[in-house]
Amino acid sequence: VLKLASYQVLVIPPEPDDDPSGLRGQPGVSGELTAHLEALFRKNDDLRSAIFNANVTESGKDLLILVQQRYWETSWWLETLNATRIELGDSITENDWYPPFLHAACAHHEHVYRWELELPPAFEDSIAADASTAYSMFADIVLSGTKDPADEWRNYYCESGIPMPALQHS
Repeated sequence: VLKLASYQVLVIPPEPDDDPSGLRGQPGVSGELTAHLEALFRKNDDLRSAIFNANVTESGKDLLILVQQRYWETSWWLETLNATRIELGDSITENDWYPPFLHAACAHHEHVYRWELELPPAFEDSIAADASTAYSMFADIVLSGTKDPADEWRNYYCESGIPMPALQHS
């Protein structure tokens, strides 16, 4: 999920284009990063190594194609793992933890990328640092093995003033 999110936030289109992911506009996710790919690839070591490993040029078009390719490859793997997770009973039908976890990972990656690009945070300034920490903590909660990581995460931060995702998927 974390790897997918690192690419997901880079392929979410800006307004007024459709966003099939439904993530744009959720707390911490702007859909504004595609326009900054060249600068981001110069500043982010993980993305920079992706260029080296793929042997592509640093043009905006080539970078977008690379990001889209990595996004789809990761998405396919993750969909397989997610289907397995569901079959093994690691989901809650009425309010599964996976969609808010993907959102939290996207918000965290967007925060990191915006910081590297010296752009203002996608969260309100007054909560940006706390929100980034809260959203990154979701991964720790998932890895702890709790049955309902989304509920535990929301309960932990419910009185913090940090906006929580409004994603309800089954």
